[in-house]
Amino acid sequence: MVRWSNGWCVAEGRALVLGLGNLSRQDDGFGWYAVNRVRALLGQPPLDDTDDGMDRLGQVVDTAFLPQVSSDLADLVAQYERLVLVDARIGGEMQVSWFAVEPLAQDQPRLLTHDMLPAELLAVSRALYGHAPRTYVVTVPGLSFDFGMGLSNEMATLVDAAGRLCLLLARGKLPA
Repeated sequence: MVRWSNGWCVAEGRALVLGLGNLSRQDDGFGWYAVNRVRALLGQPPLDDTDDGMDRLGQVVDTAFLPQVSSDLADLVAQYERLVLVDARIGGEMQVSWFAVEPLAQDQPRLLTHDMLPAELLAVSRALYGHAPRTYVVTVPGLSFDFGMGLSNEMATLVDAAGRLCLLLARGKLPA
């Protein structure tokens, strides 16, 4: 089913799982691994390390991997009912965590830079396209952000749980 929001088409039920990070900075690439786990659960081939997945959008659950959240994603995210961002963080317990994000209030303007919070992206999406998807952030604590490929051993053990959580949230089901 399709609905219109301020002249913008939103496909109901569609979701985007967007991994964030840098594959060449070890644990910062966690989003790529989690997105590929989601793809495996969906029966899709993995993204390779040079493919962001942006040319394969159009499924009920889409997946992509980008370096960061930026304002130029507003038109893309406005097309989805749900958005799941997955990224490494600095510090915290060695577990997969998640939280919901609401758009930044309109009375809190900020310059559009490449240092954008998810709430700011949602605010831009709603302001420009009349719609901001229901958004969740799935996050894990990175241990090593040094130059190099591959995850630390501790982070690698969290990929499956993060991928499964991302897919659950993308399908509109909140964990118990």
